[in-house]
Amino acid sequence: MLVRYKKVETGWSLPFSDVNFSEHPEDAALRVLKIQLGYITGNLKLSHIESFTDIDGIWNLIFHFFQVSDSQPQLLPSEDIDTYHWFPINELPPQDEIAFQGRAKFTINKIKYQLR
Repeated sequence: MLVRYKKVETGWSLPFSDVNFSEHPEDAALRVLKIQLGYITGNLKLSHIESFTDIDGIWNLIFHFFQVSDSQPQLLPSEDIDTYHWFPINELPPQDEIAFQGRAKFTINKIKYQLR
């Protein structure tokens, strides 16, 4: 599932937010899903941790979680979300339609590789 934010870089993105001080990364992921999408779950798995310096020279440490589901739960997106869409994992949008230089596609491909 990818989202388009109203006030963040244009294009499809994985849901994201900062990790609050002293917050566990998994708790942050659960908070993001609840606040941004109205989705409550306790069944997330850590895929990988990504560390990089962005184009502004800012260091980022990102914890990527995922959940396998047989159904598409009903979501209640917050005002920050323009739209969301459940894409089949093998039918993602073109690279130029994905935010942050297509990083979501890279992340999804890493998760997809782990599911084999």
